Amino acid sequence: MNQKAVSGLALAGIRDYPLHPTKQNVSAESYARYCGHADTVRRSLGLDDFTELDALFNYAYWREMEEDEAAT
Repeated sequence: MNQKAVSGLALAGIRDYPLHPTKQNVSAESYARYCGHADTVRRSLGLDDFTELDALFNYAYWREMEEDEAAT
């Protein structure tokens, strides 16, 4: 669970997590909840595993960053 993953879930409409997750602001319970949400998104997209979901989240995050930079 990192900023890219949290951003990816936010794109899916799930905004229950700190934008900048750290060990200090994420509990074991919220991490377990995150895993459940991520699995729901993974299954709804027909992805085989979390590696594919992570790659998608990374792509979306960096694409968004590039668009933000281009807008400024």
